[in-house]
Amino acid sequence: MDSRVSVNLSIQENGEEYVVGSIYTNEYIEVPEEAVLIIQKLDGNLTLEEVSQWIKEEHNIEVDVLDFVNDLRELNFLETIDGIVLIEPKNKILRNNKLTLLISNLFFNKASNLIYIFIFLSTIYLIFFYEGLFPSYKDILVFNQIGLSIFTIVLLTWALTIIHEVGHFLAAYKIDIPVKFNLSIRMYWLVAEADISGLWSVPRNKRYVPFLAGMAFDSLVLFISVILKIAVPLLENIASLLVLLITIRFISHFMVFLRTDVYYVIMNSLNVRSLHTTSIEYIKNKFQFNKLPEMKSNERNYIRIYSFVYLAGAILSLCMLAFYSVPSMVLMIRKTIDQLASVTTFTNFLDGCLALIVIIVNISLWMFGAKQKLKTYKLSKEL
Repeated sequence: MDSRVSVNLSIQENGEEYVVGSIYTNEYIEVPEEAVLIIQKLDGNLTLEEVSQWIKEEHNIEVDVLDFVNDLRELNFLETIDGIVLIEPKNKILRNNKLTLLISNLFFNKASNLIYIFIFLSTIYLIFFYEGLFPSYKDILVFNQIGLSIFTIVLLTWALTIIHEVGHFLAAYKIDIPVKFNLSIRMYWLVAEADISGLWSVPRNKRYVPFLAGMAFDSLVLFISVILKIAVPLLENIASLLVLLITIRFISHFMVFLRTDVYYVIMNSLNVRSLHTTSIEYIKNKFQFNKLPEMKSNERNYIRIYSFVYLAGAILSLCMLAFYSVPSMVLMIRKTIDQLASVTTFTNFLDGCLALIVIIVNISLWMFGAKQKLKTYKLSKEL
């Protein structure tokens, strides 16, 4: 109790509780007000005994400060103990790249945010009221060769994914939040994820732009694609494919059971930090006839609604997997093999090889994403 401890944690009010965490370790927890009072006194000047006496005298609260500090240490939240540095701020972004900061300020400011909204609404108007712009399933085939078409679809899909994630990165960089990228699986879809958990260290109203930044960049690319489709006939097929792919991407963002960008916006606006995780536990308890955990009435209503959406989404996803995704993949592989087996020209052979390579690469990426998902799941169980 004679030790002096210091922490450097962000503290954000979250309803009746607080979210505290470290931008160094990217870990955040919910704590009551008395925990925040202790954390604010852990500046390295007072001993733990003095902190314990202070909170008892000033707030009439008896807390086992040593036990609480040990919990913080297990979470790697302690910065120093008796002057000994435990955590070096290696992961903290210092925004020392002036060019990146300049670009982030250019793309994300009050004026640009309004421009994104204007661009999105203008594009929607053009698509619905300008003849020939509404996306069709036929736009998926850019070329007559199946291999070249599949390659183009995959290439453009990943290009759009990179642009989308760059939007998240720039918006987070602007407010000094670190971003980590990885591949993972949601339901059975392979997704690229931008981990911006550090947003819990900033006020709620500052989280919306980073959450929506990817969709803002999607809107910009969609607008450019529509203009190209109207103004440049030579690029009409590619532009049509881009419009179709981005439209599908926008629709997918509203599949909130996959924890999309829209999900995080809803979660932030409702002020329910663990909406997805809590809803899964809620569903498990319902099916196992266990007693439901205590929660606020409004939060319980949100959990119930999201649980229904999640279950409906899970059933829909399984149906799509069984009746669409797997059959489509099998059909694509069979057609590719048939094309390779009955070669009429060298061009057809190369096209079949290209299709096969694309399929193999996508399956490999899916397996890598599944491995990452399993790794994350095992780590969460250990914690």
